[in-house]
Amino acid sequence: MDYLKNDRTRAARANPAALLPGAQTLIVLGYPYKYQTSSGIRIQNSSAPTGRIASYALYQDYHHYLRKKTKLFAAAIDQVSGRKNRFLFFIDSSAILEKDTAFMAGAGWIGKNSLLITPSYGSFQYLAVLLTDLLIEADEPFTTDLCGQCRRCITACPSGCITENHSVDANRCIAYLTIEYKGVIPGDLRAVIADRIFGCEECQLACPHNEYILRNLTDQNSSLVIEPTVDLIREMELSVETFQSKYGGTPITRATFQGFRRNLIIAMGNSRSQECLPILENTLFHDPSWLLRLHAAWAIASIMGQGSYQILSEVCRLETDYRVEAEILSLINEQK
Repeated sequence: MDYLKNDRTRAARANPAALLPGAQTLIVLGYPYKYQTSSGIRIQNSSAPTGRIASYALYQDYHHYLRKKTKLFAAAIDQVSGRKNRFLFFIDSSAILEKDTAFMAGAGWIGKNSLLITPSYGSFQYLAVLLTDLLIEADEPFTTDLCGQCRRCITACPSGCITENHSVDANRCIAYLTIEYKGVIPGDLRAVIADRIFGCEECQLACPHNEYILRNLTDQNSSLVIEPTVDLIREMELSVETFQSKYGGTPITRATFQGFRRNLIIAMGNSRSQECLPILENTLFHDPSWLLRLHAAWAIASIMGQGSYQILSEVCRLETDYRVEAEILSLINEQK
């Protein structure tokens, strides 16, 4: 995510008027979404291992939905102000940092898990920013840190990525690794990813400020377009075309087709399910992606243990990519 620190982005963040000449005010909008539990869900006609998708990605793409809502909000501002104002909408699409801007606007505070927490809706919410040339009196920043001495999110984090200064080490964050990061998942983090194939919500589920919203919020925007639990083997059988057909227009495509398959492979390894071995072996021997072959080798070793020695030794003689070969040799050495 180097784009967040390039010179152009930093300049625009320091002076938002560079994005909209004559801009006077930033307005932050939040919209809650309902957490969808995957516990106890069984996939019809399937006994294969499953993977979990974070709740925010299960609805229609929030970028499109929030843009519609924000345009309605802007139209209402025009009506109340009695003038035609200029607007720019930002939803994960600019130099503006939504959480920091929301904090400065008094919407809530930044929790120990680095998320914006509002008194009414906790952290289960989408954020949008509206930049306008209309001058509006600014609200005061939220001055109270209501996290206090609570450490539930820190304790609940599977990868230990939450630091002591209300921030997160993205290099260890499961949400970052399964969505934004496109490379090799570090070996010590693969097991803690467990069955999470897109995102992670553990820190939010542990937060006491989300207890009310988890119990009482009904679906606000639309019905689910993606189920919270998917069959790992069926998902691995998707082609590029069927992946786009199923997930196009949803946040899932942010992970990319290859990144999503990498996540599925890790979840297969963590499942320890023998049912996954045929597709993993096919990936290891035949997939053109070195990244997927590397993770498939690990997944096979995770499922078979010392029984994977023969397969790994055989493929090691055929492997042409030094990165995959190094992974396989490391796995073989661990079994000695």
